[in-house]
Amino acid sequence: MIEPRVYRAAFVPALLGLAVVASDFVSVVLGPKWAGVAPLLQIMALGVIAQAVSLVGAEVLKALGRGGPLLWFYIAETFALLAAMLIGLRWGVVGVATAFALVGIPTRAYFVRLTGRAVGVSLGHFLASLSGVGEASLALVAATLAARMLLLETAAPAWLRLVVVIAIGVAVYTPIILWRVPELRSELRRIAGGRVAGRAVVAASAADR
Repeated sequence: MIEPRVYRAAFVPALLGLAVVASDFVSVVLGPKWAGVAPLLQIMALGVIAQAVSLVGAEVLKALGRGGPLLWFYIAETFALLAAMLIGLRWGVVGVATAFALVGIPTRAYFVRLTGRAVGVSLGHFLASLSGVGEASLALVAATLAARMLLLETAAPAWLRLVVVIAIGVAVYTPIILWRVPELRSELRRIAGGRVAGRAVVAASAADR
């Protein structure tokens, strides 16, 4: 099972990176005729980040026996998202994506606060626990945006910009996140150790047959 800290540390920068390289990603992977999808990906990425950050809250509330508040939150959020996206339809798919982000971000912020109250953790404390991921992600965005802007001044093709910007993002983000979130190193070692142990068990079972 992937730990929430590991999940956030991987998922959040991936979505932010997608927002930066969306135009080149669409051009290379989907083709130029899909260029209009790039703004949609950028907006949706921001909305999904809020979902990812608050994901563990549902498991916490269920474990505490707070299924009722969780159900009512999901019902209210669903109606709010549907209403916002229906309004956003007037501006096409980009309007729908924008409505999703504009509603999803504040509702998920409230959900984090709801979960925090259930376990006695303030919103400020929760945000402080994300400071390492936030700082590393900001560095990633700054580095990748700067790199892409420089590459746009050259004759570099879209595929090369995509590869270079992704490589720079990984090179900048990885050391910062491992420095700012030292607990992540131990969790990664534990996950890697569990996989090695699992392979050893499988190999031993195969040898006994």
